[in-house]
Amino acid sequence: MVTKPTVLLAPKKYELCEIVGRGSYGVVWRATEVATQKKVAIKAIKRTSLMTADSREQFAREVGALAVIRHARIVSFKECYEDASHVYIVTELCGQELYERIVEKSCLPESQTKQICHQILQAVGHLHQRGFVHRDIKPENFCIEHRNQVKLIDFGLCCRHQNQVMENRCGSYFYVAPEVLDREYTGGSCDVWSVGVVLFVMLVGYPPFYGETDEEIAEQVKTAEPDLSQERWHAISDQAKDLVLKLLVKDPTRRITAAEALGHTWFEEIVVATTAPKLPVPCLSDSSKRRRSRSLELRNCRSLTESDNDHGAINLFVQRRDHAQTCTAAELSLLQSQLQQCSLQQVDPASRTPQPPQKQKQTRSAIFRRSFRRKTHRRKANSIAAAP
Repeated sequence: MVTKPTVLLAPKKYELCEIVGRGSYGVVWRATEVATQKKVAIKAIKRTSLMTADSREQFAREVGALAVIRHARIVSFKECYEDASHVYIVTELCGQELYERIVEKSCLPESQTKQICHQILQAVGHLHQRGFVHRDIKPENFCIEHRNQVKLIDFGLCCRHQNQVMENRCGSYFYVAPEVLDREYTGGSCDVWSVGVVLFVMLVGYPPFYGETDEEIAEQVKTAEPDLSQERWHAISDQAKDLVLKLLVKDPTRRITAAEALGHTWFEEIVVATTAPKLPVPCLSDSSKRRRSRSLELRNCRSLTESDNDHGAINLFVQRRDHAQTCTAAELSLLQSQLQQCSLQQVDPASRTPQPPQKQKQTRSAIFRRSFRRKTHRRKANSIAAAP
């Protein structure tokens, strides 16, 4: 027997303030809970973005993971609602993105980097202990609050790994692990690699593996070793360099775990690095060729253990949605009115996902765009996102 969702009678539970971000399939608002005056974040997802079984499954995984994972270093989930046109995920409101902090400062002092990295490993380690893998660790998915307190956000690609082989390419090119590019990975080792890249970027302000195209980046990730000989590394301690190299071991069976990384000697004492000199090396914003990472939505994604039928060829259907095109100004105005004035239905995140509207036909060019292409000048995207 299906229980009818409870209809909330508070027509103005949240006061929407401003848009603070746009994702691959939703808009994030900063809002105020009317009853408590507490600030929250509301992710509004258009139902038209949840037409396929894969997208609905991805949404259910995101809400399901947020609902059961509780940790001081992970964004807290509050509730989920839906109406006729949107689904809403309400979470705590977090601070500035780590990405923005790095871009502002060019790179971070080693003492501050150590504090942030320790908290990142705490969040990732907790996920792995609970049987989850995030699969999209990058500076854009961490927020920095008062006194450098870190929060991990965006669980759209998070899933329970169940120690099974995963084959979907997920994440962002600069941060993705070699085994993910090879479409054969288990457990949370891919997250640990991504933490290593984030640590590298925080310390020196540019990524360890760089190329002018996605293919070049992927090749560097698979074959090149991290170069710690640049002048910016001269001010970095040997312990920090040692941890970077242990996190960026290409063989996942030899890579340290998040728990082992937390016990590294670098975290035993604070080392204040001297101010990094301004050098003509690639910076984070130059390397990415855009303001922030963008994601591709992969369609018809395979199960965890489904074998390839294309002998290595990329056969995942993709559709890229530009962040600026998620909603029009009129749609945003309508969305605000709906959330403030309409009675919303509460959703049980563990058992119910939104029913899709009638599926609309998509153009061939939209469906079959290649998944490894990033936006540099006209249309290249720097991230790949997939559901298992």
